[in-house]
Amino acid sequence: MDDLNKYRKQIDSIDHSIIDLLAQRMRCVAKIGVIKKDQGIAPFDKKRWRALLEDRLEAGTVLGLSNVLIKQIWNSIHEHALEIEKNHE
Repeated sequence: MDDLNKYRKQIDSIDHSIIDLLAQRMRCVAKIGVIKKDQGIAPFDKKRWRALLEDRLEAGTVLGLSNVLIKQIWNSIHEHALEIEKNHE
């Protein structure tokens, strides 16, 4: 049981780190939204999105993560980021 609790605490700590990093990412997204608005750039950049997703899939593969998992996570993050960018237009 000690091992179970040890790993649960480790997961809890990792999860909080993920949340902190997501919050940092979304603050950057909001700033990008303002810059894009000022420069007349649309929130969605298909070329950038494809390159980003390809990079994240490659990074996940190297670490033994499923492409399905990476796609689900990054699609969700990207959809939310686009909403934030649109709200800062």
